[in-house]
Amino acid sequence: MKEQIRAALESTLRDLQLEPPAQIQLDAPRDKRHGDLSSNVALILARASGLNPRALAARIVERLQERDDCGADVDLAGPGFINFRVHSSGVSAALRELLRTGVEVGRCDAGAGARVQLEFVSANPTGPLNVVSARAAAYGSTLAAMLSLCGYEVQSEFYVNDAGRQIELLGASVRARLTELRGGAQPVPEGGYQGDYVREIAAAIPGADADAWLALPDAESDAAFGAFAVERMVDSQRGNLARFGVRYDRWFRESELHGSDAVSEARDELERSGYVYERDGALFFRSTTWNDAKDRVLVRSDGTPTYFLADAAYHRNKHDRGFAKVINVWGPDHHGHIQRMQALARAFGYPEEWLEVVIVQQVNLVEGGEKVKMSKRAGQLITLAELMDEVGEDVARYFFLMRQHASHLDFDLDLARRQSDENPVYYVKYAYARICSIIRKAASSGLRLRAPELEGSGLDPGADAPLPQAAALERLEEPAERELVQQLVDYPGFVRRAAEAREPHRLTTYSEELARTFHRFYHEQRVIQEDRDLGLARLALCHATRRVLASALHLMAIEAPQSM
Repeated sequence: MKEQIRAALESTLRDLQLEPPAQIQLDAPRDKRHGDLSSNVALILARASGLNPRALAARIVERLQERDDCGADVDLAGPGFINFRVHSSGVSAALRELLRTGVEVGRCDAGAGARVQLEFVSANPTGPLNVVSARAAAYGSTLAAMLSLCGYEVQSEFYVNDAGRQIELLGASVRARLTELRGGAQPVPEGGYQGDYVREIAAAIPGADADAWLALPDAESDAAFGAFAVERMVDSQRGNLARFGVRYDRWFRESELHGSDAVSEARDELERSGYVYERDGALFFRSTTWNDAKDRVLVRSDGTPTYFLADAAYHRNKHDRGFAKVINVWGPDHHGHIQRMQALARAFGYPEEWLEVVIVQQVNLVEGGEKVKMSKRAGQLITLAELMDEVGEDVARYFFLMRQHASHLDFDLDLARRQSDENPVYYVKYAYARICSIIRKAASSGLRLRAPELEGSGLDPGADAPLPQAAALERLEEPAERELVQQLVDYPGFVRRAAEAREPHRLTTYSEELARTFHRFYHEQRVIQEDRDLGLARLALCHATRRVLASALHLMAIEAPQSM
C-alpha cells in the first residue's frame, strides 16, 4: 500500500512540475483518527513551488482525489500534512496477495539479474576472528541475502591475505613458540603475534614436520611454519563463520595472484594507462589525479611489489570475472584506502560506480557499564567463537545488526545474555513462537488456512483450507489490525529500499516494530471465536505476520522457533 501511494504522489508532483524528493516519507500519524499514513512532502517542496506549505498541500490533495490509482482517501491537515486512509478493498487485496506469495515474500526483480560481488570480512589469517570481523560478517551476509531477494545475482567472497611480511612474522612467532614448547628459548620477533592461539598452532604441528622445518635456514623455516599456521587459521575462520551462519561462494587467496601473471599484468596495464611514474628506483601510481592524499607505491626500489599492487591485481581479477558491481565491506582502519582504490578502478577504465566501499565501524564490548579491552598482538582478544559461546549465534548476529554500520556499536553483553523479552532478539522470536501457538490452537478448534510451506511441519493446518474471501478480510478495520496489515504489505518495498541503501540494520528495527504491533493485536483482538469469517480473517493476519517475520529472520540467518 505504501508503494502504491508513494507512486501516486510522485506522479502527482511531476504533474505539478515539481521534482519529487529522493525518498517520500510516509509515516503513521500519531493520532490514528487522521488516517493510516501521512506525508510532509508539501512542507519539503513548498519553497520550490512558490507556495506556502498548506496551499501546496491543497493542490496535491486535489490532484490525488482526481486519481483512481491512489487506493486511499486523501485529506489535508495542519500546516501542510497530507493524510491517507487506505481503502478496505486495498487492504484485503494486499493481504491476499502477500498470503499467495508463500515463502518468497519480499522477492522482486529490482536487480534484474545483475552480477554483484560482495567481499566482506577478509580478515588476515594471522589470528582468530575478532568482534569487528564478526560485525562485518553479520552485515555482509545479511546484505547478500537481501540483494539476492531483490533479484541480484550475488557472489560472496573472502579474500585471504596469505602472502607478505605478516605471514613471515606469523611463521616466526609459531617457530618461537615451538622452540619454547621443546624447552628452548627464542623470543617472538618484534611485531610478531603473542596470543595463546600461536602456542596452540605450534603444539599441533606433527613432530617430523617440526624437526624438518626447524632444520631449515631461518627464512625457509619461517615460511614453512607460516604456511602451516595459515591453513590452521583459515580452517578455523571458515568453521567459526559457518557456525555464525556465514558461508562464502569463494575463498580467494592472495597467493593465487602471486602464483600467476596477475600482478605483473596489472602493473603493465597501469603503466600503459599513463598514470605510473618512476622515482628513486620505485614505481608510483599517480592516485592524486583522483584527489588521493598522495601518490602510492606500486613496486619498491628493491623490485618487490606492494600490497597496493596486489590489490590492483585482485580488483582487475574481479572485473575480468564479469561483475557489474563490486562491493567491498571494510573495517574502520581501512577508511584511508577508499580513495586510492577508487583511483585504481578509474585508471583501469572501469565505470565510476563499479567499485563501492562500505565501512563497518568499531565494536566495543561492554560489560557492567565498562568497555572490555582487546588487543590481538598482546593476546588479549575476545574472539567470535568466545562471543558465540557466551551469548549464542543468533543473539550475536542480531546485536551486530542493531546499529547502522557507519556508527560505533556498543555491544551490551549483559543485555545479550538475558533470555527474556528485554533482549530484542528474544522479543522478536517470542512473537513468532506466539503466532505458531495461535495457529496450532486454531487448527485444533477447526479454524484452518492452507499454507503450503508448512506442510509436513508441526504447524500443518490440513489440506482443505482456502484463503478467506475479500469480504471477510475487509472486516479487519480495528486500528491494530490495519496497522499490522500496513506493516506487512510494506515489507517487499522495505526490503528493496534497505538493500539499495546498504542498510541491513533496518531489518532489526522493522522486526521489532512488527513484533510490537502483533503483540498489541493479539492482546486486543480474539482470533478463535464464534464469528468464523472474522476468525479466519484474523488467522490470515497471523499467517501473514508469521511469514514476514520468518523472511526477515531468515535474511539475518536467525532461527524462527515454533515454540519457546
